[in-house]
Amino acid sequence: MNSEKFLLDANSLIAPSKNFYPFDFAMGFWEHMKRIMKSGNVLLLDVVCDEITKGGDKLTTWLKEAIKNTPCKITVQDPNIIQKYSIIQNHINSCNLYKQQAILEWADVSVADPWLIATAMAKNYVIITFEDHGNPQPQQKSKRIKIPDIADYFNVKYYDLFYFMRKMNFLWK
Repeated sequence: MNSEKFLLDANSLIAPSKNFYPFDFAMGFWEHMKRIMKSGNVLLLDVVCDEITKGGDKLTTWLKEAIKNTPCKITVQDPNIIQKYSIIQNHINSCNLYKQQAILEWADVSVADPWLIATAMAKNYVIITFEDHGNPQPQQKSKRIKIPDIADYFNVKYYDLFYFMRKMNFLWK
């Protein structure tokens, strides 16, 4: 099994449930995901779980069952993570690349994205997300802060779900 530890962004579970691997015909994906979550290599932040469970759908039900009795759910209330979170917030406030509304959105402690990056920085984890670069420019400030842009700035690794699936041997016949 892979020695990397992966942090899942909410969209790495939401997008598959809606677009790629719906529960009604791709249960193999979800059963395999549940098994590897028990391995300790796949982690979900409490704020990511909160974001997903707001949906009240099949994914919510699956997630609650999947994280039961597993080491996969972690809290952001670790002093090292909080310190990295503060560094990220300072960066986005001073880099002159984002509109004020985007900065305020990321300042909301219930927004998972800055916590994902902070946790990856503090623990040397890899983020799994479907987000793409926003490539913000000072002359035209961006409306959205994107994980890949901030992760690149802080040298944090991130990949998409398909990289993760290959690394974690998602094979079914």
